[in-house]
Amino acid sequence: MEKSINNINLIKSLLIIIIILISSFLLSGCFFETDNENGKGSGNSNSNVSNYIGEYVVSGDLQFKVLNVQNTKQILGSYGSVLKETENNYVIITMQIKNLGNSENTIYDDNFNLKNNNNSYEVNYDGIYLDNGFWLSEKIGAGLTKTIKLLYETPTRTDSNIYILYVDDGLFSTQRKIILRKN
Repeated sequence: MEKSINNINLIKSLLIIIIILISSFLLSGCFFETDNENGKGSGNSNSNVSNYIGEYVVSGDLQFKVLNVQNTKQILGSYGSVLKETENNYVIITMQIKNLGNSENTIYDDNFNLKNNNNSYEVNYDGIYLDNGFWLSEKIGAGLTKTIKLLYETPTRTDSNIYILYVDDGLFSTQRKIILRKN
């Protein structure tokens, strides 16, 4: 009887170890990400890796690339008329996003978060006045690329302070950071 109980406890212990190993293997596979233009690369999923303007960042099925960062106090219309103005600073981020997945993907404003020190900024809806301005959400079909402009209102310019844009695909992927400076 005692041997039988020892065998059952041994089997339970082995099952627990196997479940832990399988779980850790599956979780590491879920967060395996790539970092280059083709969606193939180092597979580094470390969210502490710093990326800069002009570099590709992959989060889940989405590939992000900041093309340009502009600081301004005004949003101008097509003919140079002032549509919106701030006493602070507008940061306009032109970004290219490619869907690397097999199905349509929707990005939302909470996929993008701008930070400076301990301050956090959300996408400003005045961005609707920009050409290709991002507002609430955008659908991107499988294999397609879109260029959008994100607008943030900040107290200082990005060239005088370090701002970091955090991006993710909104699912279970790691947030990736893009430092808004050239490397």
